[in-house]
Parts: sequence; structure tokens; C-alpha cells
Amino acid sequence: MIRSVLNSNPALPLTLLLLSVAAGIPSFLLARRKGVSALLAVGTSTATLGLLVATLFPVGPHAAAPMVCTVQRDVIGPVMAAQGLLNIGLFLPAGLLWTLLTRRPPLAFAGLVLLSGCIELVQAVTPGIGRSCDSADWEANLLGAAVGGALGVLAGRGKRIAVRPANLRLGALALLGGGVVLGVAAAASVLVVVVDSADYSVVSADQRAVAARTLKEFFGDGAAVTAVKYVPGPAGGRGVLNVASSAGMLNVSWPSGEAVSGQLGPVEAPTGPARTDEELIAASRRFATAHFPWALSGSTPTAVPAGPDGARDVEWRATLDGVLMPMRFSTVVSADGDVLAFSARHVEPGPLPKATVAEDRARARAASAYPGLEVTGATLLAQSDPEGRWHVRWLLSLKSPPSADRSVLGSVTVDATDGSLVPRDQIVADGGD
Repeated sequence: MIRSVLNSNPALPLTLLLLSVAAGIPSFLLARRKGVSALLAVGTSTATLGLLVATLFPVGPHAAAPMVCTVQRDVIGPVMAAQGLLNIGLFLPAGLLWTLLTRRPPLAFAGLVLLSGCIELVQAVTPGIGRSCDSADWEANLLGAAVGGALGVLAGRGKRIAVRPANLRLGALALLGGGVVLGVAAAASVLVVVVDSADYSVVSADQRAVAARTLKEFFGDGAAVTAVKYVPGPAGGRGVLNVASSAGMLNVSWPSGEAVSGQLGPVEAPTGPARTDEELIAASRRFATAHFPWALSGSTPTAVPAGPDGARDVEWRATLDGVLMPMRFSTVVSADGDVLAFSARHVEPGPLPKATVAEDRARARAASAYPGLEVTGATLLAQSDPEGRWHVRWLLSLKSPPSADRSVLGSVTVDATDGSLVPRDQIVADGGD
């Protein structure tokens, strides 16, 4: 991520230089008052400011806060990857300079460990920053701080810089107290997800080219990729490219190269007169015509509120001979008529059998299988099984009656050709439900 930020923001070094000058002046004056090396104080403030800018510089102004922290099972591989080495190099100067300035290596190390934890938490909970919270980044930062601290101890032996028991106890207490506070804050605000490092594979040149081409399709020639991650699909199936940019974010199916979802802008208060649902549906239709023309074939749109600012969730679903097809396309359209986000699932079903089980028979079958529950809705749709065969099935919603002791909500699927109940393991995600 750091390399992507530098590549896509050529003005960042100049910005960092100007900020360093602004921070260096008070550091210089404070150092002279405290009787410490002014050069060391200015260098420490510059190194600290540099790592803060590199890790917190916004790369996705329209990105929502991820509210997730990823914990890698592999503690070696990600740290030794290119991104990990960059993070080590970023925290090494700070570890060296903090140690020389404070002359207390354990406290300097503890401070940098806690600072890194705060950075990761801020990346997880802050919208408009476009970053992700990852344990591999924290581990690399920790290693860089440790190496820098060790170099500081070696360089400062003549200045009586050493690891003393009293400082070790203070550093341990600082880590314990700060760690507890960070842990409580993280537990209250983010979801922790444990993954294998293989879940995020190395991105190939072809994948980067597809990411760049798809990004320009939606955001124009001025859009630049700031980060790409590839998440392989289960059992070698289709994967997804997570593409981030300063303009927005996209998820792209691989190897097809089709965009499956994206965030194009934030929901904001309208600046003009409110548009009608028909006008917002027309905006969604124009967007679909430009990027997903397949979504309009035989489809009927519906618009429902998507937020307090007049935005609408416009969804397009297609039916064939009364059977709901598995394709799905939806857009979030602002009250001003701008498409803010989209989700697309392009599925072409194979030959479908003719439905011979009427709705009333399917309802009766569900009621007999779940006595005491009421059937509240029925939809005839196309679904596929794990072997890839397509079926026509009834999806029936169930709930407990008002007089029941406890509330129960659920659903049951009935085959529309023979009236049998369909086991859950015979329904795959590409179905039209």
C-alpha cells in the first residue's frame, strides 16, 4: 500500500517536506530549551511524521470505513513480502531515533508498538481513508522498530544508552496498559477475521492490467490504481480482484474481468431539487446501458429508500415465463441522480424444466413439513445445484404466528417439478434467491 501511495501521489514527497519543516521548527526550539541535540529532535519528529503520513494518507476519499481487522495465520511470509519490507524500512529510522532521543530503548519500543496499533485501528474505523487493518503490517512495523532500537543501543553505547531493568519494567507496563486500551477499543469497533496469507495471493501483471482497465472504464482516464489484492475462489473457482483508487473502489471477477460491485461516491445531502423515483430509475438505466447492458434484458426495476438523504436502491430483476432469473443488478442512486454504488451478478442459467407444481401445492408442502409456522410468501425462481444442473423451485418464507411463544423466521425450498423439499446442501449461491 505504501508503494502504491507514493506512485499514485507524486506530490506527496513535497507535502511531507513542507510538513516536516513545520514540525521541525517547534522540535528545534524545544530541543534547545531542554538541552538535547536539536538535530536529533528534528530528525525524530521528521521520521515520526513521515511514518504517519505514509500510513494514514487518504487513498480512497469515497471509501467507507472497513471496520475489519485481518489477522494472518502466517507470521513470516507477509512480513518478508515487498509490502512488509517497506513497513520495516518505514519504522526502522523511528526506532533508531526514538531510542537515541529518549535513551530508554524499552519505552521507545513500547511507544512505537502502540503507535503502530493505533494506526491500524484508525485505518479500520476511519471512512475516506481507503486503508485496511492487517496484522502483517503491525508485525512488520514492530520488527522495524525493534531493529531500529537495537541499532540505537549500539550507536549510543558511548552515551550510556542501554537496556536497564527499570526501563524494561516501565516498557512492559506501558505495553500492557496501552495494549489493554487498544484491545478494548478494537473489540468494541471492529470485526477480527483470521485468514491464511494464501487467501491474498500475489497479483500478476495480467491482473493489474485488468484492474487498471476496469478502473478507467468506471472513473475515466485520470483514475489510478493505488492497491490491488487478489482473493482466490473456493476450490480453485473464480476469484475476485479488490481494486482501490483515489476515486473509488471496485471488486472485479477473475478471470472474466467483469466488475461485480463498486463504490463510486459517498451518500451526501442533495444540492438540488429532489428527483422522482422515475428519474432515479432512469439514471440507473443509463448506468446499466453503459456498463451492464445484459441487466436490462427482460428486467423490471424497483426503487426503495437507501438512506436518509433521498438516495434510492434501484434493483433490476428479470423473469422468464414467470420464473425469477438468477441475474441481479442493483445501484444506489443519490437524490441528485448520481450512481454511488452498484452490485452485479451476471448468471446465464442453462435449460430450465417446466414448472408443474402450483403455488398452492408448494405452500401446502411447506406447511406440512413445518407445522405451526405460517407461509408468508412464495417466489418461483431458477436455482442450480452443486453439480451445475438448473432447476425451477419455489422459495417459501415462513414465520411463527403472533400467538406463538417465540418468534421464528425462516424459509424452505420446494422443487417445482415434483413437489419435494430441497435440502440446503443442494442450493448454491448462484441461485436466484
